[in-house]
Amino acid sequence: MILEIPRVPSSPNYLRGKHWRVRWRESKLWNEEVGIAILQTRDKPSAPYERAQVTIHRRSRGKLDKDNLYGSVKPVVDALRHAAIIVNDTEDHIQLDVTQSRGAPLTRIEIQPM
Repeated sequence: MILEIPRVPSSPNYLRGKHWRVRWRESKLWNEEVGIAILQTRDKPSAPYERAQVTIHRRSRGKLDKDNLYGSVKPVVDALRHAAIIVNDTEDHIQLDVTQSRGAPLTRIEIQPM
């Protein structure tokens, strides 16, 4: 399953120190964006994947360092769990790879059962 969303998750550095409601809105927005992308693919699994390879590619105008890159996708991974695509977001259930490039904002999420 491949999902493409025309925005990128915020950097943890940007969200640090923000009011809890700003962080909550970011999380809620990703739940909605992922849900809409799943509906558009018409490819939702009948049951959540017990184990999955999740690859997230973040394309934006600037690049993040590795810890901020992985931290930025937390709301995206949580949204996959919320949408019942994956059972859980622990290492026992997903293998997460995150990449990035420069360009127009886009988040590409690829989920494959293992």
